[in-house]
Amino acid sequence: MLHNLNDIDPDIGSQKYSGLPLTYCGDINPILEGQWRIKNILPRTGLATIYGHPGTAKTFLAVEWSLYIALGWDWNGHKVEKGAVIYVGAEGRAGLHNRISAFLRHHAVDSDEPAFALIASPIDLLSPDADMPRLVNAIKEAADHLREAPALVVIDTLSKTFGGGDENGKDMAQYVSNCEQIGSQFDCCVMPVHHRPKDNTNSQPRGHGSLRGGLDSIFLVEGGGDIRSMTISKQKDGEEGLRVCFKLKPIELGTDSEGDPVTSCVIEIVEEFTDNRNPLLAKIRKLPDNQRIVWDQIPNELESDGLPVPDEIPDDTINRKMVSKVMVLDTFSDRCRAVLRTGSDNKPDSARTAYKRSIKSLQRKELIGVYKDWLWSNVT
Repeated sequence: MLHNLNDIDPDIGSQKYSGLPLTYCGDINPILEGQWRIKNILPRTGLATIYGHPGTAKTFLAVEWSLYIALGWDWNGHKVEKGAVIYVGAEGRAGLHNRISAFLRHHAVDSDEPAFALIASPIDLLSPDADMPRLVNAIKEAADHLREAPALVVIDTLSKTFGGGDENGKDMAQYVSNCEQIGSQFDCCVMPVHHRPKDNTNSQPRGHGSLRGGLDSIFLVEGGGDIRSMTISKQKDGEEGLRVCFKLKPIELGTDSEGDPVTSCVIEIVEEFTDNRNPLLAKIRKLPDNQRIVWDQIPNELESDGLPVPDEIPDDTINRKMVSKVMVLDTFSDRCRAVLRTGSDNKPDSARTAYKRSIKSLQRKELIGVYKDWLWSNVT
């Protein structure tokens, strides 16, 4: 055991030990600036993801953010710090070209103005010896050409750059590490575009839990009709729950050889009128994992197995003008526990405890009602 500096080998001391950067407490000061690329949304460095089901417009949002950053334009009232964006389009080359072209046409932007470069090619970012060196060199080349430091590297999509790996196994940890290395080397944010599980029972990004654990920011994109939304479901150093609603505005790009119009879309922000009508929606956005899993089961269960409101539920317990269906509590309990057991801890007792706590919390937040054997949603 070392008791004082005289016990340290002088040869080691002359080399300043490990060479790792040491900052002593007296030199540590708060960092007040430079934490955000899009203020309070996208961090300046680290790992983020935009994810959702197919058709929710997650790539449209990724392109929108990329070009706003490449232009240095504030986005939806949030200050943006300009920088170079390198967009890895590993799938849908034609679609990406048209989406970028639609943005430039809609906003009347000269194509040489954004500090933006597209890599329209599938690559393997799982194996460090595969395409990682090529991507690093491409980022350096783009930064030199654009004369801007890299600010954001978008990887669209995670699955198309995952090589032959298993998203649900230990390969995900290696992929996350590789993305972090890119972000660390260029002091920028790396943002894969990813998918949500197909079963609609899980609101988390698809794959092994090491992905969510390694992400600093997570943006869930939902909806497939007129109105879609982006919700911040995780923000390591900021506020979670921010939700922005948007729709897709068609933009005509020209005509093909047969004279038919070729179109793409741009994002158009719309007022989030729903929150003004129902304040309970703000509580839903902030639900922690297990409560969100339980909550996400309710609409489908009511749709498939919902029953008319029975007379035995008192009028002062349920709003019959708003609630038209209820479900059997025991049946819902069994199905929820089965879903909760698919997580990292699949013990029956853990799932049972998580379910009971979630139901009580959802009741306290007035999102659901429970009376004897019946359960219902208070949100329409």
